[in-house]
Amino acid sequence: MVDLWDKCLVFQYERDEFFESLQKIESSDEVYELLSQEVFFLQELSIDKMIEFEERAYVATFKVHSDY
Repeated sequence: MVDLWDKCLVFQYERDEFFESLQKIESSDEVYELLSQEVFFLQELSIDKMIEFEERAYVATFKVHSDY
């Protein structure tokens, strides 16, 4: 999960808050569900960031080539 947080540029305080919320849960099923939701969210966020990066790279490439 740390790798996903790093890829998504999640702040340390957000990570700490997530772990604090996990510690308050008593059921292993609930912990699993929360972990699953977080991983899904981070994967979606990671994909969105990759798309955004590619779009910016395309626009920058287009601008460079249109200057010729």
